[in-house]
Amino acid sequence: MRAAADVYALGLLLYLALCGRMPWHASTVTQMVRAHVCTSPSPMPVVLGLPPSVARPEKKPALPGRAGPEAP
Repeated sequence: MRAAADVYALGLLLYLALCGRMPWHASTVTQMVRAHVCTSPSPMPVVLGLPPSVARPEKKPALPGRAGPEAP
């Protein structure tokens, strides 16, 4: 495992903690794995009370989104 895997996992945990759901909608483990590989995550909804740099910067995805699979 590389550090990128840890960053990715942290991004998913932040998304789940802030939004109360995973970035993909799936009813089975197989569908969730396929969603991780084949689809982009849904945008993070607006979370009231978060600083703008975390919640939704205009030019960049939300902080958990920046820790996604295509992030360096």
